[in-house]
Amino acid sequence: MTMTAGCSLRQRRPRLSRPKPDTQGLQAELMIWTDVEMGSLHYGLLVERLGLLNRSHTRPQERNQVLAWVSEPMGSDAEAKPFSFQACLLWWNALQASEDRVDPAQFQELILNEANRWQRRLRLVRSR
Repeated sequence: MTMTAGCSLRQRRPRLSRPKPDTQGLQAELMIWTDVEMGSLHYGLLVERLGLLNRSHTRPQERNQVLAWVSEPMGSDAEAKPFSFQACLLWWNALQASEDRVDPAQFQELILNEANRWQRRLRLVRSR
């Protein structure tokens, strides 16, 4: 603290400095995720994103982002990008019993068909 004219106390702001990256200790800090944790993370993303399509208060821009995520082209299972719609479904399938598994391409088609049907209904309502 410093004294200023008029005998009031004023605190000095601390200087902020950027911490230097610790590249030597980086290996020790890496987090190891189990398959169950990775599956839960992908499942949570899948449920959260698909839930946005079903909520009436979801903004059109947000809904379009989800549909773009769902409609990304799918490759082989090995080519699935992390956190893509395909990867989320692959993790879902890995954690499910065989009767609860879904085909990613068929599920993608189902969602996009429903979205198209919903958009057609919305256009009809707006045109009235």
